[in-house]
Amino acid sequence: MAIFEEVYPRWKILVAEEQSKEDHVYESGEGAYLRRFSPAWVYTRIVHKGLYVLGRLKHHEREHDLLSELLNQNLFHSARRGAWYQRKALLEEHYMYTLLPPPGVRDTSQQKRHWKRISLKTCEQGLQDRYCHTIYHYDLQKRIRKLEKNLRIPKREKHDFDHALLSKPLEITLQAIQIKKQYLTPTTLRRRAPAPQTAWKSVNAAPKPSG
Repeated sequence: MAIFEEVYPRWKILVAEEQSKEDHVYESGEGAYLRRFSPAWVYTRIVHKGLYVLGRLKHHEREHDLLSELLNQNLFHSARRGAWYQRKALLEEHYMYTLLPPPGVRDTSQQKRHWKRISLKTCEQGLQDRYCHTIYHYDLQKRIRKLEKNLRIPKREKHDFDHALLSKPLEITLQAIQIKKQYLTPTTLRRRAPAPQTAWKSVNAAPKPSG
């Protein structure tokens, strides 16, 4: 964590500088290439690694703040945005109601509902984020379904992901007889010998033509 604490203030400055370049200097998209060689790219990776440590130490409030900062920028490590959305939604669903309860609400169930709605919004933002890779959509959609069920949202207001369901794969079953080579050598020699090759004989194999 010492490295993270040292890098974090500098990382925020560098991200702001790169955003200024993206807005006023770069004109033909060269920024996406040049940023790969900037210190902020390496610092962003260090900050990302710090998320794991914060999670293990159960510093969930700071982890949530850091995830929000990472998602507020879209210049560095955009391929990780899906994982950031997933983790942020999980924290909001299970932990944040005890760390940051809504003001004026003392009922635990209402505190949970408040943060579950925020978690639902986070998942929606992840699906709408063009930098969030498609491979993360299924997990976000699954969490949305669960949250909508827990929040008892009316069916007419629920999300419909039927168009995104994966088709059922084709199932193929193979049956065969396993053939193993029988050794007549002593056990000690058999242990030193290379592992035998296993052959499979098809049960429904067609007979070879004679002649």
